[in-house]
Amino acid sequence: WSGTLIHMMERVHEDDLDGLQFHWSMALHGNRDRIEFSFRLKLEREYQWVRLRGRVLKRGQSSEALHIVGTTRDITSQRQAASSREPMLVLSPELVITECNDAFIQLMGASVKEQCIGMGFNRIFISEKVNKELLTLNKQVRFESSIKAQSEKVKNVDVSIALFETYQHTSSYLIATMRDITDRKRNEAKLRQLALNDELTGLANRNSLRESISTLVENKQQFVLAFIDLDGFKAINDTAGHEQGDIELKRVGVLLRELFEPIGDVGRWGGDEFIAVLPGQSVNDVADKSTLLIQTIEENVIRTKSSQLRLSAS
Repeated sequence: WSGTLIHMMERVHEDDLDGLQFHWSMALHGNRDRIEFSFRLKLEREYQWVRLRGRVLKRGQSSEALHIVGTTRDITSQRQAASSREPMLVLSPELVITECNDAFIQLMGASVKEQCIGMGFNRIFISEKVNKELLTLNKQVRFESSIKAQSEKVKNVDVSIALFETYQHTSSYLIATMRDITDRKRNEAKLRQLALNDELTGLANRNSLRESISTLVENKQQFVLAFIDLDGFKAINDTAGHEQGDIELKRVGVLLRELFEPIGDVGRWGGDEFIAVLPGQSVNDVADKSTLLIQTIEENVIRTKSSQLRLSAS
């Protein structure tokens, strides 16, 4: 298997993600040259326990790891005993809960089993529910949904249901298993945020802007593209320092949002370059807003011990 680090993180079990990120960060940016950690990784349908061992071969000028080599080993059989019991329940053909285990009671935040018995299974779901027709046709369904526990806390769950028939097909019942994937969904949202947003300014990044532009082109929708390049930014970085440079980039990001975000998408293309993607706007209106933007950027004076600096834009 091969892929980017983000793709790998998406396959890591939510309970192991923080630990893996910690150990990996220590190897990348810390002084630790060796890494060893065990975690669950989904390669096909099921999770496998993997033990990762490696070491840093080469570091850059800022001591960041440039090359890490290591080995992975499947240790699933050694760790199977440690796996926790999943919430399980028995349903009638009418999707009424007739039996459930302690893990399901805990998931629902109930105090006793009797609070769950007799409840309609589909009533506990906020979003997607059980499709009875699909279940009858396939005898087994799996889907993701969200539930509201008795504490009013919303949880994301992975649901698997199988239809069973008794001997001589005189009656039927269903077995459902559920898995709390709330943390995984939260991590996926974080990963998407990282993938589509600029870390410094919080604006959309190049990938996100490309998506916006591609969508407009595919829909044959007219739009104006404003490309903003900062002038004098290198002088600020060199004279006032990178920290002041970051402050200026953030300030420009706020100004761009105030001017352009109500009418389109704004993002940092890279370095000191920004883009506004503005559907349904005239070139003259955008030019007027751009002039106002330049004037506002130029109002700020940065004073150093030896000089006064001013940022501008084209």
